[in-house]
Amino acid sequence: MEKNYFYPSEPYYVKNQECLYFNYHFQNNIFYTISFISTEKGNNENQKSTQKTWIRFVRIIKKQDGTLQLLLDAEASGYS
Repeated sequence: MEKNYFYPSEPYYVKNQECLYFNYHFQNNIFYTISFISTEKGNNENQKSTQKTWIRFVRIIKKQDGTLQLLLDAEASGYS
C-alpha cells in the first residue's frame, strides 16, 4: 500500500537546522519511506538553484517493556 502526501500549491519553507513537522499518525511496526525534495535558491542571478532528494526509511517498534524505539534505514527495513 502506498500513500502520497504532496501539496505543490502549499510549499513548506524551512531554514537550516529547522525540524520538519509531519502531521501523520505513525503506527507501530509499519515500515515507512519518507522522501522529499528540497530546493535551495542561488545567491545571485548567476547562480542557479539546486535540488536534492532526501529519503529515510523508518519503523517504530514497541519493546517488551512498553517503550517505543525508532529504527532508521537498514535497521528499519531489516526488522522482522
